Amino acid sequence: MYKNFQNLNVLISGASGFIGKNLVNKLSVLGSNITILLHNNLDIENEVEKIVFDGSYESLYSPLKDKKIDVVIHLATYFLANHKGEQLDNLIDSNVKFGTFLLELTKQKKIPYFINTSTYAQSYNNINYSPQNLYSATKQAFETIMKYYEETSNSRFVTLELTDTYGPGDPRPKFINLVLNAISKGGVFNMSEGEQEICYLFIEDAVDAYVKCIDMLTSNEIISNTKYSVFSDEVYKLKDLVDEVCNILEIKIETNRGYYPYRDREIMKFKPTYPILTNWASKISLKEGLKIMTKIPTK
Repeated sequence: MYKNFQNLNVLISGASGFIGKNLVNKLSVLGSNITILLHNNLDIENEVEKIVFDGSYESLYSPLKDKKIDVVIHLATYFLANHKGEQLDNLIDSNVKFGTFLLELTKQKKIPYFINTSTYAQSYNNINYSPQNLYSATKQAFETIMKYYEETSNSRFVTLELTDTYGPGDPRPKFINLVLNAISKGGVFNMSEGEQEICYLFIEDAVDAYVKCIDMLTSNEIISNTKYSVFSDEVYKLKDLVDEVCNILEIKIETNRGYYPYRDREIMKFKPTYPILTNWASKISLKEGLKIMTKIPTK
């Protein structure tokens, strides 16, 4: 399996994020040549080539002009649950403009494959397109632009719609991380009524989905532009997730449900938009994932 990764030339945006770091580690182990795009000259542990994006198309194109790239993986995103007026430039520049630069680069250099990352929050209340917030709208705007490049280039485009991810070393204030933090500190855990459904995917499974997608593209198992959802088969209401985490860790925590109101346009039901990624399935259950995170031996 994964025979096509030795010396595969991969360009990754968002490599400094939680998913990006784990994906870079995996592809490095598989023997791929990785180039990452950064908005500043961060210190990255892996021995990879870095290109610093300064906001201009030229800062992408010039260092890559003569470099062979086989696949682009677009993970970079600027997430805001609720935006303010002064954040509009960053939101649009990061989620629309920067991605469009990558699409143009893909077309000009005739890069064979482009893997995009989307969010199920683009479908509020299971309507085909009804964005939960402006962040989701910018993600959809990018996909609309991508349609032009799909129809005017010979590259193959795949979008992976990810559910929520979690795992060791995740610095994001995800709900599951807030629960674990509250357990470690003790006291009362304040939350909403908790009727929202959520589906969590362990980071190793999420990374494996990208690896599987690359494998299928380079093996010509995916021969057309398409979209897939990536999710596990464990769906919980938030209130039940708290109880499940406590049961798995054999710890009790006092919760104050209803402390926070629901957000505007809260997504209450988890429903993937697209078919699940072909020949892929999550392998690590919530119980196994939490034990890995908390370093409890698994049986």
